[in-house]
Amino acid sequence: MKVIGKKDSSTYICEVDHFEIEKVMSQYHNNLERLEVNDEIDLGIGYDFKREVKDMLHMHKEVLERSAKVIQTITNGISFLAIEKGEN
Repeated sequence: MKVIGKKDSSTYICEVDHFEIEKVMSQYHNNLERLEVNDEIDLGIGYDFKREVKDMLHMHKEVLERSAKVIQTITNGISFLAIEKGEN
């Protein structure tokens, strides 16, 4: 992206390549429609998507950590039963 002007202190006029916008929008390989004059898109959606993925991964990590304890208990139980039956 290249800033080519300013409308006011918080509004920029920029030159942005279509592929750059696809990256920000997580719409790679021509999955984002070609934009026309006066089309509007929220570039913040790329950040929102990143935040959502990070939150989901954090939540999934907690589930996996709790599941690991259950899996270990089940594995120990199966091993114990096998030993009791002499199935080593």
